[in-house]
Amino acid sequence: MDNVSFAILIDGTEYPAKKIDATNKNSRWDGRDTAAITLPMTHAQAVALFVDGLAWAIKQVNTYPVYENGQPTGETTTETQTFDNSDYSVAGSITDNRDGTVTVMMGRHTELEIAQAAQAEAESALAELEAAYDNG
Repeated sequence: MDNVSFAILIDGTEYPAKKIDATNKNSRWDGRDTAAITLPMTHAQAVALFVDGLAWAIKQVNTYPVYENGQPTGETTTETQTFDNSDYSVAGSITDNRDGTVTVMMGRHTELEIAQAAQAEAESALAELEAAYDNG
């Protein structure tokens, strides 16, 4: 039987996750792509840890039985993969599941948010150029 476990990696620390669900174009949150992470921690811990701009990754560990001549040997082998999820850097809701776990919502910026940020950056650069021109 295969076994899969997940953890969230933040600043070199692993936080075991019970469940991770991804949703594309989440209609409950402005149509952004989201990741819902369920993990054992308090609401206060999650509030402090999952903030806007967070760089984080998912660590997935798959454990497989080893077979020899079609029969299980009783040994296992593991495969570990890490997936960067830093694009999901918008902190969303945190739900206390009342069982010692919380579910944290992290999302990607929407296309509109990305366009607005680019516009603000362009306007700032233009203002700096105009100020430099005016000053000589």
